Amino acid sequence: MAKVLISCMERRLNQELDRMAKDMAKDGSEVIVLRNAGANVGGLEESMREIEEMAGIDQIVIATHDDCGAMKFVSGCLDGRYTYDRDLGSKLVEPFEKHAGENLDIANQKVQRSRAVDLSKALGLDAKIEVSPISVGSIGVPKSTNGAHHALLVGSGIYKMGFEKAIRKAGLETFETYVIDAPVLSETMPDIKIAKDILGISDIRVVSLNQKQEAKNAKFVERAKGMGMKHLKIYGIKDRAPA
Repeated sequence: MAKVLISCMERRLNQELDRMAKDMAKDGSEVIVLRNAGANVGGLEESMREIEEMAGIDQIVIATHDDCGAMKFVSGCLDGRYTYDRDLGSKLVEPFEKHAGENLDIANQKVQRSRAVDLSKALGLDAKIEVSPISVGSIGVPKSTNGAHHALLVGSGIYKMGFEKAIRKAGLETFETYVIDAPVLSETMPDIKIAKDILGISDIRVVSLNQKQEAKNAKFVERAKGMGMKHLKIYGIKDRAPA
């Protein structure tokens, strides 16, 4: 049985999530880390289903955080500053409609716990569910420098290498790199769109940790480009960073 840690793609969380995953594994448990925009459980249903089928799930830890860009995006959608497609609306925005005007970082803790409970019931899980919010100001993250190069790594199982190590191997900076990690990459399309359109990230790399993943990721990138996402690049994590 596995423990699943669900958190945000936020660049400032990379070291902290490595630490949390290590702590959760101290009892010998397998720990699987999933990351998307806002620690959004609703955007990881197929990934959770696959994990349950492959390993089983006996604990779900949801690590939301304060000053969350995804929650700022949701707030903008609720007050009309941003538009969103149907898929993103149902999975990320609509669950917050009754929380309009509230502190959405705090509301996110309630929303994601509720969604984890519902998903557990749907999957027939008997899993312990807890929310472990992260205060970004308390984990010693350096401020981003003006003109810093922000990038996004997208892949399946990046956590196995450790987020900081994977980012370094890609020739990128630990606290300037966002990470999306999920076994079912097709679910992450809305999160990639947020990174590109809202965060303004153009350096988006679909990373492969082995040859098996290379073939799978090539199909994902081909499909994504067919949907207009022509900015994605396939990237082997052992490669040198592109010039």
